[in-house]
Amino acid sequence: GDGYDSSNGVGTKSATFTLADDGSKATVIVTAAGTKCPYTLTYTIYNSGVVLVKADLKPAVADLRRIGMAMQFPLAYKDVTYYARGPWSNYVDRKTGSRLGVYTTTVSDMFEELTSPQSCGNHEDLRYLVLKGPTSEKGFKIETSGQVAFSLLNYDDATLRATRHCWDLTAGSKIYAHFDYMQQ
Repeated sequence: GDGYDSSNGVGTKSATFTLADDGSKATVIVTAAGTKCPYTLTYTIYNSGVVLVKADLKPAVADLRRIGMAMQFPLAYKDVTYYARGPWSNYVDRKTGSRLGVYTTTVSDMFEELTSPQSCGNHEDLRYLVLKGPTSEKGFKIETSGQVAFSLLNYDDATLRATRHCWDLTAGSKIYAHFDYMQQ
């Protein structure tokens, strides 16, 4: 191979679950030990539908490709409003040319047509993100604090990595989201 390592280095994972006596919230703590970036994720799930996620990431090696979380959303939630740097993609080392603001777009319009597809469509300094479907009154709202970048694409990393040209890509059946503290 080309030396590309897509593993996350996680060796063991454990979880604890706690329900508040009054049933108002549940807490899930996931701890992962491993060789690259051990982490603890604390999910506080309220009966109102709000979910708070606290990520404690501890990079253990240099040259990690990305440090953060990946999530998937249903394909119907393709309409995007975000408060971050934009409107074009930007990265930790190339963000001064993008302005912090509120932008509206779609997931498919966040893809950059590059000769060789790769992770793309990144936006630094995320404050909030709203995903909605065209006829849906409900959606997802994600609010962040601290140093968070995001991307939303119709392709997962493995597909982007395995595809030589963007015209050879076929959109997946989900929206693939990344929320990163840092990426290379």
